[in-house]
Amino acid sequence: MGQTTSDELQKILRIMDQTITAHSILHDQNKRMAFISELLLMGAAIFLTILSIADDQYFLFFSLKPADVKSYVSIYSVIALIVNILAWKIDWRGQSLIHGQARERLSQLKLECRKALSDPNVEDECLIKLCRDCNVRQSELEPIPENKFNALKIKHLKKVEFSKFSSIHAGKPHWLIWILFYKEIVFSKGTTDLNYP
Repeated sequence: MGQTTSDELQKILRIMDQTITAHSILHDQNKRMAFISELLLMGAAIFLTILSIADDQYFLFFSLKPADVKSYVSIYSVIALIVNILAWKIDWRGQSLIHGQARERLSQLKLECRKALSDPNVEDECLIKLCRDCNVRQSELEPIPENKFNALKIKHLKKVEFSKFSSIHAGKPHWLIWILFYKEIVFSKGTTDLNYP
């Protein structure tokens, strides 16, 4: 019974580790998109303000017709409005915060599981309760989008393989390890036959 419960907790840990990676990637992606959208909106606001208050003589100096510039201002204003609505609708900043919190909560839960598994005196009832607790607490978190699940899983598996590959080539420059990794693992066939220590 103890061995079965321990195996179940190990399986939960593997899934949890993959989920942590997924939330970390989604956190970084949404944070990056939030920064880019905010930067674009700020740049657009400054650019449009300058164009709207600039004298027509400046446009003529650059061989631009004032009427054309006003048309450009209108077009860019519509684009800026669309980006603003899109950013508000998707809420990249909020999504980044949600996935960041999920990552932190799962990381804490992962530490609790590893601590329990490393304790030789842990009781079966404690492991059973911890397995149940893991399932409940994970179900309360923001789910991974279905359309991104496979891509995120591949990135996680690649991260795991790279970690093992780095251990074999410890001492070499990081950039060289990446080159060797993509050459020997990513772009080669039959990589499942490789054995790692």
